[in-house]
Amino acid sequence: MPFLVRINHETCNGNGECFNSCPAGVFEASHDGKCWVGGEKSMEGNLQKGSNEDLCVGCLVCVEVCPTKSITVTEK
Repeated sequence: MPFLVRINHETCNGNGECFNSCPAGVFEASHDGKCWVGGEKSMEGNLQKGSNEDLCVGCLVCVEVCPTKSITVTEK
C-alpha cells in the first residue's frame, strides 16, 4: 500500500533520527540541516515531499522517533 510522507520544515530540528531509524531509506539529510524525504523533492507550503516516499512501508518508526513531531505518514 502506498503512503504519503511529509516533513514540516517549520518544526523540523534536523536531528536525523528519522533517517537513522528508517528501515526503508526514505529520508536523507539536507544542506540546510533539515531532514528530507529523499529523491526528487518539492514543497507543498511548509510541507516537504519527495519521490522516496514510494519506498515507505508504513512502519511509522519515523513518526515515533521524531522529537518535534514534524513527520506525518498517511495512506495515499
